[in-house]
Amino acid sequence: MIKKGSKGGEADASEEASAAAAPAADDAAAEAAADDSQASRDEYRKMFAEGDLAVLRALVSKPELNWQKVVVGAWLPERGRFEVKLSEGAPRASTNPTQAARRSHAERCAAGRAGGATICVKPGNLLPHVTA
Repeated sequence: MIKKGSKGGEADASEEASAAAAPAADDAAAEAAADDSQASRDEYRKMFAEGDLAVLRALVSKPELNWQKVVVGAWLPERGRFEVKLSEGAPRASTNPTQAARRSHAERCAAGRAGGATICVKPGNLLPHVTA
């Protein structure tokens, strides 16, 4: 099918075909990126077992916790995160009422336990703790 171009010229049929293929290519690229992201999470997740020592990194919502030592807890597959226990000397998570309202019941309960607070983090926010 040949269309009239915006300047009175004729559009090439191959341009039309490539324009139709562009959304399919974008969908394929987005799907590949999602697969890569999932693969990356799986690789990080396999690096840790419950009870391992790790260090927090690249936390955006709680930057004061970056580089703190933690003990890796349970893997929460429905959230794609690890539960981790902060050391007792680590700064506490924010007590801002807005942020507290967003935390799950389990997180609020865990934060109130004796000892270090428990938070949930993505696998990419953990580094293995290496002792010399």
